Amino acid sequence: MSLQGISHEPENYLFLNLIRGQEQIIKIHNLLYSGIIARFLSKQHDYKPHITVGRLKNLSATQTGMNKLEHFDHEFTTEVNKISSEIILDNFTSAIDFEITLADYSHSDIFG
Repeated sequence: MSLQGISHEPENYLFLNLIRGQEQIIKIHNLLYSGIIARFLSKQHDYKPHITVGRLKNLSATQTGMNKLEHFDHEFTTEVNKISSEIILDNFTSAIDFEITLADYSHSDIFG
């Protein structure tokens, strides 16, 4: 899995974008939301694999951040070995609800 490039998303989020491995992450996302956590699937957003790098307080700050990151071109490569489901609490902090260790599953268990 590789990530590269910063994007500005709704509600002043900045995302580090997934550029390699998207298909596998989307497949895992769809499997999870067709099963044990289906009732929590947000109908408000299309799923976009990413790492959130920040949420700024307003559009002006977000635009300033994007300008400063204009030439940020580093590529990050990693291996995903665990999936964590987090709950966003009322105070906007998060708590881990459950985790799945991918080493417990074969490639065919996940991707068919």
